Amino acid sequence: MSENGSFEDPGEVLRLLTTARLALLRTIKERPGSITDVAERLHRERSAVKRDVDELEKVRPGACRT
Repeated sequence: MSENGSFEDPGEVLRLLTTARLALLRTIKERPGSITDVAERLHRERSAVKRDVDELEKVRPGACRT
């Protein structure tokens, strides 16, 4: 990703938007909550959800407001 937040290589988008991260975004949009709450609803480890939130926030701050 470039400094201005755009993707120079389409493959970068695919690496960022994994199936798990798309499910995360959908879950947050449907019903925001804490990292722990979202992790429980997704049946994922809290640390994995936190890591995904951090990665998505690097690209678009505020994308994962919970």
